[in-house]
Amino acid sequence: MAAEMSLVSVVLFIATGALVFFLLFLFAKRQIMRFALRSARKPHINIGADAPRELREEIQRRLTIVQSVRFEPTLLSEQVLEASKSVPNHYLHRMKALDAFTNAVDCLRSKDTTIGLRGTKQTMQLYLFTLCPSAANSSQAQIIDMFCSSYNHARHHPANFGNAELTNYMELLDKVIRMIKDNKKRRAAALYPAVETEVRLRRDCGKRESAETVRHTGKSNNLRLQARRNQPAASRPEHVEQFNMVDKSSGYSSTDHSSSGRGSVERLISPQHSFKPERDEAV
Repeated sequence: MAAEMSLVSVVLFIATGALVFFLLFLFAKRQIMRFALRSARKPHINIGADAPRELREEIQRRLTIVQSVRFEPTLLSEQVLEASKSVPNHYLHRMKALDAFTNAVDCLRSKDTTIGLRGTKQTMQLYLFTLCPSAANSSQAQIIDMFCSSYNHARHHPANFGNAELTNYMELLDKVIRMIKDNKKRRAAALYPAVETEVRLRRDCGKRESAETVRHTGKSNNLRLQARRNQPAASRPEHVEQFNMVDKSSGYSSTDHSSSGRGSVERLISPQHSFKPERDEAV
């Protein structure tokens, strides 16, 4: 009788242990799945999981190109300009600055095919150095650095961006436009590298000559730009007055020496968005 009870207790103990192990396994698996789904940056069910194959491919294609979508709308409109006359708008100078750069790039791209759009993950400084290859490691790099600082101030910095900052911004933009125009040949050489053709004559054992053509494609020389990007900020030359080599009071571009008083930047902006310096009111 005691042997039978001991056998039953052993069987019950084994069954209870197996049941407890099975329950713990299910609980642990459920917790692991919960944490995995919570940390994953995707829905629990894939988008278009039950859709046809063509529709799934179209959905994935559109989701892939989202990161490359770039859109910068025009900030100044007729309604904003009319409202700024009656109600003080502290963002008016910022909108003028950003629209001036956008309009300038659009006008330059309509006349020059070597000027491309700025990438979604491309900084303003790298974009301008790409348009002005000769500015890397030169005195003109100071102008680009100062313009990028003023552009970031107008777009992101919470400090006041008033009439004086806008005037300085427009002067720097005028200089940058001249630099972009002067670097047209360098951009064209980078887009269409020179191809050197070399013909090699070989003579076989049977005294037969065979010609072999080898083409060497020149690569764009970006060493100066890469060197400037890798150069620490402490070793860069300090601000000097070399950026004043272009007269601030000049109202014409490097390619247009007309007697008009309007600068090249003002000609790139539409009349309704033209910049008119205002006197700062005393507080």
